[in-house]
Amino acid sequence: MINCLTHLSTLANRLVNNFLQVNSPCIGCLTTTSASGLCPACTASLPANSSPCGRCGLPLPSIESSQGTALCGPCIANPPAFDRVVAPWIYGFPVNTAISRFKYNSQRALGRPLAIALASTIRQQGKRLPDALVPVPMHSGKLRKRGFNQAEEIAIWLSEQLDVPVIEGVLKRTRRSDAQSGLNRQRRLTNLKGAFAVKQSVPEYIALVDDVMTTGATVEELSRLLRRHGVKRIDVWVIARTPREPHEQ
Repeated sequence: MINCLTHLSTLANRLVNNFLQVNSPCIGCLTTTSASGLCPACTASLPANSSPCGRCGLPLPSIESSQGTALCGPCIANPPAFDRVVAPWIYGFPVNTAISRFKYNSQRALGRPLAIALASTIRQQGKRLPDALVPVPMHSGKLRKRGFNQAEEIAIWLSEQLDVPVIEGVLKRTRRSDAQSGLNRQRRLTNLKGAFAVKQSVPEYIALVDDVMTTGATVEELSRLLRRHGVKRIDVWVIARTPREPHEQ
């Protein structure tokens, strides 16, 4: 019964996504018709994460990073459980506004163009693709309230672009943790301890998919859990990465 409901939910998501694929005005300038929903000029104007840490994707000053090969201090001192992060943009205007409206106002037309651009970034890097995409899970209570999991939506769009399957239901959020906003990385990790479970077998190489990576606590906790279940390589694919906070400098 659960598998049937999951299938119906996925089918409904795909029908909505197919409807959104009709050429529409660019979500940025509203004047250019684009199959992706975001014209080249508006794409170029977004806050690019052009000098990321080669491990966690943290935006670095250009003098610290060379095409994503340099590592930030925390990754050198304490490497994360995941292998690398792909995050084409910094979480700033107008990306943050689009993501917020996509998540909290159910404006899915704003999320799809950003996901397609993320797929383009991944394709351009020319690296081996994972065996499967795994959306970051949402607690069932929050899912009922919002009506959809934005990570799952993004994963479906990426799957359509990159021909990598989405495995739904692999991860489950077993308890609803306190709000993460305002907490530093260590407190977020403590808050998430024991909040997730693996419900089925997982391929050796997967990509965790979410909308935004802030401190990385959520994907770190998930990656540690997945490692214990035999996963050998873990990428993290997100639309945007938050910059380092002033107190973290």
